[in-house]
Amino acid sequence: MRKSAESDPFLLADSFVLTGSARVVVAAVGEKSSRGINAQSIDTREQTTRLSRKLDRIGGSLKFLALICSETILVFSLVILTIQTMANDQVDAKVFMKKLMDNITLALILLIVAIPEGLSMTVAISLAHSVNEMYDQDSLLVRDLTAPEELGLVNEVVLGKTGTMTTEEMSVECFYTQNLFIKNSRKNTLLNCSLTEEIIQKLQESIVFNSTAYIEMDENSFY
Repeated sequence: MRKSAESDPFLLADSFVLTGSARVVVAAVGEKSSRGINAQSIDTREQTTRLSRKLDRIGGSLKFLALICSETILVFSLVILTIQTMANDQVDAKVFMKKLMDNITLALILLIVAIPEGLSMTVAISLAHSVNEMYDQDSLLVRDLTAPEELGLVNEVVLGKTGTMTTEEMSVECFYTQNLFIKNSRKNTLLNCSLTEEIIQKLQESIVFNSTAYIEMDENSFY
């Protein structure tokens, strides 16, 4: 697609310049970019994490206990107030209403204070502080606050060498099979390290089927 500054100057994410040159102004990044919008539409991850679900359950339990405790305290306060009123025949109505409202207010205060609405917010603030510390101390930029929690659930990490920052000249230094740790330090290692024929056959098939190599043939090419 031909682009020009006058007719059609816009480029989408992952665009390649095949010919010519360009001066680019980044108009949007992250979720606002075309890549971010497409990524959101195919993102199948749950919006709530395991930690947030646990906090929601704890919050629900605390709300239930707070409601029970507030009702119990209110009932006992009313019973005590009634007994005091019946024992004293000269209680003023204004004093009685004031004590009644004080008991109700106390029960409402206990209920409001006991409801942990700020529990999830406190965890979010703690994660944000941890992310900032990771950036200041280790130069790790974390875009998603849920990433540290998800990474805490990881038991094994498999990394691939892509050659992005190196010469992309890959070589096998060592391998592990048949309960043997074999260092690739000489030619024909597979044939000289006492591996069974079955293992050698599996290794050969794995190399063939998992390789991304291809052969291009023209009049100047050789096998």
